[in-house]
Amino acid sequence: MTGEPAQQAAAALARALKAGPGPVGAVRQIEIAGEPGTGRTRTLSRLASRAELHGLTVLWNPARIPPGARGVVVCLDDGPARPAGHLPARDPGSRGGPGGTLVVARTVLPEHPVTDGAERIALAPLDREAFDKLLGPRTSPWRGALLHRLTGGIPGWAGTLAPLSDGELRALARDGLFPGPAPAVAREPSGLAPAEREVARAAAVLGDVFHPAQAAAVAGYDLPRALTALDALAERGVIRAAPGAVPLLRFRHPLLRAVLHARMPPGARIAAHARAARVLRAAGADPVDRAPHLARSAAPGDLPAVRTLAEAAHRVLDTHPARAAQWLHAARRILPGDADTTVRRRILHALWHAAERTGDHRLRGDLLPEIEDLADPVAGLALHARLATDLGRHRQAGDLLRTALRTADETEAADLRRQLAVLAAARGRLPAVRTLLADDTGPDAAAVLALAGALAGDDAAYRAGAARATPVLADLTPADLARRQHTVVRLGWAANLAERYPAAAELFGRGVRAARETGWTGLLPRLLFGHGYALLALGRTGEALRSLEDAEAAADDQDRGDLARLARMLRTSALAWRDGPAPSVAGAPAADGAERLWWAVLAPATPVAPAASAVPAAGDALPVRPGPSTPGRRATALCARASGASDADAVPLLSEAAAGFADRGMALWESHARLLLARRLAALDRLTEATAEAGRAKALAVAAGSTWLRGLAVDRQRAIGARMPRQSAAAPGAGLSVREAEIVRMVRAGKSNRDIAAALFVSVKTVEAHLTRIFRKTGARSRTALAAAPPLPVAGG
Repeated sequence: MTGEPAQQAAAALARALKAGPGPVGAVRQIEIAGEPGTGRTRTLSRLASRAELHGLTVLWNPARIPPGARGVVVCLDDGPARPAGHLPARDPGSRGGPGGTLVVARTVLPEHPVTDGAERIALAPLDREAFDKLLGPRTSPWRGALLHRLTGGIPGWAGTLAPLSDGELRALARDGLFPGPAPAVAREPSGLAPAEREVARAAAVLGDVFHPAQAAAVAGYDLPRALTALDALAERGVIRAAPGAVPLLRFRHPLLRAVLHARMPPGARIAAHARAARVLRAAGADPVDRAPHLARSAAPGDLPAVRTLAEAAHRVLDTHPARAAQWLHAARRILPGDADTTVRRRILHALWHAAERTGDHRLRGDLLPEIEDLADPVAGLALHARLATDLGRHRQAGDLLRTALRTADETEAADLRRQLAVLAAARGRLPAVRTLLADDTGPDAAAVLALAGALAGDDAAYRAGAARATPVLADLTPADLARRQHTVVRLGWAANLAERYPAAAELFGRGVRAARETGWTGLLPRLLFGHGYALLALGRTGEALRSLEDAEAAADDQDRGDLARLARMLRTSALAWRDGPAPSVAGAPAADGAERLWWAVLAPATPVAPAASAVPAAGDALPVRPGPSTPGRRATALCARASGASDADAVPLLSEAAAGFADRGMALWESHARLLLARRLAALDRLTEATAEAGRAKALAVAAGSTWLRGLAVDRQRAIGARMPRQSAAAPGAGLSVREAEIVRMVRAGKSNRDIAAALFVSVKTVEAHLTRIFRKTGARSRTALAAAPPLPVAGG
C-alpha cells in the first residue's frame, strides 16, 4: 500500500465501510503495524477523526461494545509497552457501522501475525531525508546523521534525544548509555509489574543483548521467576529474541535500554553493576566485557579492578580509544595512593595516548606534569612537544625537541628529528627538512618532504615525497590508516597546496572515514577542513559545505576555537561562491592574527574574505605562502593583472587564467574567469566569442551548484544578446541568429528538442519557438529537411 499513513488509514476505513456487514458477527479489521514511536497512535487518531466526520461513533479501548450501538468504530491502541489486546466483547444486539458493520482499528507490533481478513498498514522507520525534515533547520548534517543512527529512523525517539548536546550524543553512541540523567521526556515503559521492572533494569545494566540467566543473577531473582518476568516483557514489546543467538535476548530498541538504565536510582545502579562484574567474572568473561561494570562500580583502592581496567583499555586502545580513555580514567580514579610506580606510569601513558587519539588536548596538558615526573626525561619532552605542535605552538615545540635531542639515543633521535622536520616544513624550509630527514626513507618522512616542497613552491620536491608516501597509504586498511593520521593530514595538505585537488579530496575522504570508523577523532577537524577545502576547489560546493560544517562541530567538540573559526571562515567563502558575497558577508566571522594569514594562504581568489590589511609576519605556527608556481596561482595572478589592463590586453590574460584554472579542475574559479573574459570580449564587440565564454561559465556554475555565478552568467548572456544584430522579420532566406545557427547545428547532429534545451539551459518551448522561425527562414518543413538544407548566413557574421 502506498501513500502517507493517514491517507492509507482513510482509504482502509472507506473500504471497510463500503464492504458492508458481511456474515453475522463479522468484524472488519484494520491493523496499523510498526515499532513504537513510528506514529502508530497518530495514524490511529487520524483514522478516528475521519470516522467521526462520517458520523460514526468512535470508542477507544472499550471493555465491551454497548448494546444497540450503531455506526461504531473501535480503536484499540496497544501502546509501546502493552500486549496486543483481544477484541472487546459484543453485547447482544450491538451493531457496528452502516448495515451492522463493526470496524475495529488497532495498533500492533510488526511481528504480530496478520489477522485473517484484516487490512494492514505498515509503518516503517524514516529514511535519512525524511528524518531530517523533522529536525530543526539549524541541525548540522553531522548531528542529523548521528540522530538518525541512534534512533534508527524512528521519529518518536528524536524528541527524546533533542535536549542532548553534541558531546552527550557522542557519549551515547559510544557507550549505549546516557552520560548523565536521561532527558526529562524519556519515560520507562508504563504498566510494568515490580518484578518486570527489576529484571528489565538488570538486563539494561548488562547491555543491549543479554543472557536471561545473567539478568536473573544481577536482579537477584531465581531463574524461573526471572524467565516469567522476561516473558511478560516480551509480550509487552520491551524485549525480543536476539536474531540467531538463542537463548540471548535484546531490547526492542537500544534507546529503551538506555532509558531503563538512566531511570535506576544511583545507588541501585552502582550495586547492579558490581553484581554484573562478579557474574561475568564467575563466567570467565573477558576483561573487555567486565570493564564497563568495574568503571561504574569499583571502589577506590581496588587494585585488581585497576589491573582489569588497564588490561581492557590496552586491548581496545587502537580500535576504540574513547572507550579506553573512559576505563583508564576510572583506573586512575581508584588507583591506590601507594600503588607501584610502574602501574601508575603505565596508566598515565595509556591515558595520554587515548586522549591524543580522541583530541582531548586539555586532558593531555593536565597529565603532562605527572607524566614528566615519572617518565624518562626525553620521553616526557617528546610528548610535551607533540602536544605543543598539535596546538600550533611551534616555537615552544622546537625548543622542547632541541632540548630532548641533547640527551636522546639514536632511536629516540630519529623520531625527534622527524618532529623538527615537521616544524621546518610548516615554514617552507625545504633544505632544513632534507637535512633532518636525510636518513629517513619511510612514508611519514616522505609526507613531510611533500609538504615542505608544496609550501616552498618546489613541485619536484612535492612530487618526490608524494610518490614515496602515496602508495603506502593507498594499501592501508582504515585501522592502519588511522594510526597514520598525521601523515594523511600532511600529505593531503601538500596535495591541496600543490593544487592536486582530486588526490587531496580522495586522501582526506579516506582519512575522515578511517577516523570515524576507528574512533581516532583527534585530527578529525583537520581532516574535515582539508577535505572541505579540496572539494570547494573542485567546485563540489554542497559536499564542501557539509565537510566544513562537520569540521566546525568537531573542532568545537574538542574545544579548539581556532580550528572552528577557520572552518567557519572557509564555509563563509563556500557560501559566497554559492550565493554571492553580499548574503555571506553578514555571517562572515572576524579574522584576527594567525587566522588572517591562514586565510591568505588557503583561500586565494575567493569572493569574500576577512580583511587582511594588518597581516602579521609569519609566526612559527603558520605556513609561508608558496609562490605563483602552480597553474591555479598563476591564473590568480593573471586575473589580478587583467583587472588593471585594457580590454585588449586583458583578453589574453583572462583566457590564459581560465585555462590555468581548468587545468586544476577549479570549476568555480574558471567560471568566474570566463565571466570576466566574456565581459571584456563584449566590450571589444567580439560578441560570438563572448557568448561562448558566458555559456561555458554558466555550465560550470550549474555543475558546481553556484546560483550566484549562474545568475551572473545569465545576466551576461542577456547583455550580450541585447547587442546582437537582429533581423527585422523572419522572412524566407533571412540570415539566422547566432542562437538559431547553434540550434541548426544540434539538429543536424541528431539532438532532440529536449537535448538542445538542456545544452542551452533553456526550456523546450523556447527551442520550439526558435525552430518555428528557423523553418520559416530556411523553407524547411521538417527536421530531416532542415538537416539537408544548405546553410544560411549568420546575422552579424
